[in-house]
Amino acid sequence: MKNLFRTITQIVLVSSVLLISSPSSALTAQQIVKKYARLYQPKEAVLSANMVVAKPGGEFVRSFIFVSKEYPQDLNKTLIRVIHPENIRGMGLLILENEDGPNDVWFYLTSLEKSKKIITGEQAHNLMDSDFAYEDFRGEVVGRFEYRLLGFQYVERKKCFLIEATPTFFNDTQYGRRMLWIRKGRYNKVKEEFYDKNGGLMKTAIYKDAYSTFGKKFKSMSITMLNHQRGSKSVLSLTFSSVKYRIPDSTFTIENLEGAFVY
Repeated sequence: MKNLFRTITQIVLVSSVLLISSPSSALTAQQIVKKYARLYQPKEAVLSANMVVAKPGGEFVRSFIFVSKEYPQDLNKTLIRVIHPENIRGMGLLILENEDGPNDVWFYLTSLEKSKKIITGEQAHNLMDSDFAYEDFRGEVVGRFEYRLLGFQYVERKKCFLIEATPTFFNDTQYGRRMLWIRKGRYNKVKEEFYDKNGGLMKTAIYKDAYSTFGKKFKSMSITMLNHQRGSKSVLSLTFSSVKYRIPDSTFTIENLEGAFVY
């Protein structure tokens, strides 16, 4: 299993790195990322999510509902509720993004019938033993990163902007830097690499099936996260249940997280 995973990882890394050219874009790195953030997700949405986690010892499936709403300064509020498997059904997560400093994150366990606030250091932990950390579910808040355009690179024959992102608040994340491949013209993410603070490659995310949700909005509907450090991968598939414009603010509260989960 480890040899197979190592082979897959090598194929992904080698086949995706085809060509890097010097930057000559009329847009800055920050403008490119802002355009991605504006197009990537609708202002308000309800999604059904299915996640398959493959580890050396086997695989398991998690299903949940994902509710998100954008607020001023491109900040998002997100509510997640597990619907499968039955033994953790009702488990939930509330993420409130902040422009300055760490996000506010609460985790709800049905067995305790109460929520717990996740401190900054714990946001590096993996959600439901998957390869997605809690912090991976937050949006691309441009003010919290420094972006540098390194050039262009082809990934699976798609010409992409290659952008390096380093955190403004170093203690707010487990990542020392990220590398973003954003498709030229469509501005959706194609690939992302996550590095630890020692410079080691931790994870690679591959984004697939970007499609128009409405107007000129695009959403990547499949994300494969390869974890290079523990030899596992998680595939997250997202399906729009609805694109809404009137999700009440009361949806994103601790009371709703612990209660009926109304949206």
